[in-house]
Amino acid sequence: MLFLEKHYSPDDIFYFDDLFTVNKKRVITLCQALQEKNLRTHWSVQGRVDTVDEEMLEAMKAAGCTELMFGVESGSNKILRFLVKGFTREKIIQAFDLCHRVGIKPGAYLIVGVPGETKQDILDTVSLVERIEPSLLNFSFLTPFPNTALYTATRHWIGDWDYERWDDFDATVYACKFEIDPRKIINMILDAYLKKIASVCRTAITNSRMRHKGG
Repeated sequence: MLFLEKHYSPDDIFYFDDLFTVNKKRVITLCQALQEKNLRTHWSVQGRVDTVDEEMLEAMKAAGCTELMFGVESGSNKILRFLVKGFTREKIIQAFDLCHRVGIKPGAYLIVGVPGETKQDILDTVSLVERIEPSLLNFSFLTPFPNTALYTATRHWIGDWDYERWDDFDATVYACKFEIDPRKIINMILDAYLKKIASVCRTAITNSRMRHKGG
């Protein structure tokens, strides 16, 4: 990181490691080292919502971390269990609230096109996104790797999909019938997210004007 800062002056250094926050001791040791070395470049990482706490986030913030991306996947506890995420909607909310309080921007990776996903599951995700106010949203179509437990459990819906064409940002591998088309799900969530942002911005502007008039 020091080498990159010295030779390339990056705006941000991103740790592409979704298990970055699993070992709290390692994270805090790294953050202390970055402070001791006086790293000035901001950095961002990936993590799991069930592995962060306030002490870890405070250490990351002090060491220059500005954004933390979580694999949220869904706002439905039913879908989270299906994907064997190991945490609940409530844990997601707790992690995002902690990030907002500490001052690290929390982002969310979401998965759509899960077999058995209902309209209510989607509405649960919409309401979660509105509640947690992520700094960034990233969407992927569920695409299990061959020979994994999820692949084996849903193989009968995948058909003869050519994994040479694999792109989880472009299309679903599943041929099963969805209650709502996965592409429409993305638009539903994005629309709600953008309306929430617009509402927050309007409120902030209104409050600023009121303070200005009051002054």
